[in-house]
Amino acid sequence: MPFLLGWLSLNLVLTSVVMAIIFHRDSMAHDDRGTAAEEHV
Repeated sequence: MPFLLGWLSLNLVLTSVVMAIIFHRDSMAHDDRGTAAEEHV
């Protein structure tokens, strides 16, 4: 059972990293409107 929980947590972390990389890459692609996005931070 601990092995299953460890695998699920590892899978969740890997998924989060992949999603973050894809989101960062997508935001870099739309760099022309990056100034407008930074104003809403």
